[in-house]
Amino acid sequence: MVENLFWFGRYSERCDATARLLRVALGRLVDDIPGDDERVRPMIVELMRRAGIVPAGEGDPEDVELARALRAAVADESRPGLASGLRELARVASHLRERLSLDNWRTLNRMTRGIPMHRGRHLALADVLAELDATIASFTTMSGYALDGMTRDPGWRFLSIGRRIERLQTLATTLRLALAGPPEADLSWLLRLSDSIITYRARYMTRPEWLPVLDLLVCDEANPRSIAFQVLGLQDFVRRLTELFGNFGDERFESSVAALKSIDPGADLQPGSVRLAAMLEEWYQAAYRLGEQLGLRFFSHVGESSRQTFAT
Repeated sequence: MVENLFWFGRYSERCDATARLLRVALGRLVDDIPGDDERVRPMIVELMRRAGIVPAGEGDPEDVELARALRAAVADESRPGLASGLRELARVASHLRERLSLDNWRTLNRMTRGIPMHRGRHLALADVLAELDATIASFTTMSGYALDGMTRDPGWRFLSIGRRIERLQTLATTLRLALAGPPEADLSWLLRLSDSIITYRARYMTRPEWLPVLDLLVCDEANPRSIAFQVLGLQDFVRRLTELFGNFGDERFESSVAALKSIDPGADLQPGSVRLAAMLEEWYQAAYRLGEQLGLRFFSHVGESSRQTFAT
């Protein structure tokens, strides 16, 4: 049960991140904003390559090719993207019928049945964008169910750990790519992708700039879309699981928290920062190690004697 809750959290977050990436990419094609910064396009395309949405090893795709790939990612379950991710989410959810509320199931069914039905139809990009808006709103609703509709038992903690591991890895990958990009490029895409643009606008009455953007997305402990929020949350979850079940691995996130506290805003929260890029890679790896340790301790489907044999 906890294994399925863990992966339900991961797949939920992964699908949400994919939907937001597709929405940012489609928004640039559909809206055709005058003065839109073309220096951002290679970074968005690279993120889609890493997600398997755009074929690897090719140059910058034409708008027609990009639109075709985005449509397939949204509606075709046989291709990497949102539809295939929702299929996996539904598969894991099918083992959690006793843990998900009726409202949660309705929201999940609406998503998993709504998008694949468009397979084979040549939807207008504006219609695809509307589908993505509805899907992202549904994931926000499902997050509310997890926060407000589930008891805080170990199962809920595994679900929350899954979500935070996935979000931490997605943030670390995206920010590393942004740091290596053109320093003068517009940063609105980064805020939209991390669902933080409203927060930024409420705090700063100016166009996005590197220092406040990175402070919001890396150091702000109150921002649920920040690196700090994920790292501190995972440290707390690991501590609670250790108290309940004993030690299950070496990753405690102490070094990740120490690195977070050691950030010098003036030196590190800048484009091209080698030190911040190294931290982002370490945070990504820490999340990976935690996932592996949880799998070995709690999800391994072998007998205890076999597990001890492997350990020796």
